[in-house]
Amino acid sequence: MPPRISSATTLSQLDVAVETIDGDSAVVISQDGRGDPFKLKKVSGQWQIAASDFSKDVDPSRIQQSIDDMNFSATLIEQYAGDVNSGKYKTANEAKELIQLQMRAAIEAYANSRGAATLPSTAPSSGPG
Repeated sequence: MPPRISSATTLSQLDVAVETIDGDSAVVISQDGRGDPFKLKKVSGQWQIAASDFSKDVDPSRIQQSIDDMNFSATLIEQYAGDVNSGKYKTANEAKELIQLQMRAAIEAYANSRGAATLPSTAPSSGPG
């Protein structure tokens, strides 16, 4: 297994990386030249890395599955946040318990509708809290 690299390590490496800027395009290469270069584009005054650079070796159907899963999760979160904000639950504990039950059912139905063998990663934690 490769060693884990912390965010601080990554940021410190980025600070010493070599950058080449050409108008609204830039390339950033690690100081030692190892690894793939980051290609950036300036959009509305902000530098951005294209998502396609992170997914160039990934099957497009897996990318779409991830997008669908995130949209599904966002819909659930918005629904439950609205329920909490409207006062649907009397206590925080009641909200936690009922939302977890509803979420499990929604995730199972979603997974079954996609013919998934496993549930998406939005399953609630069964740990303390």
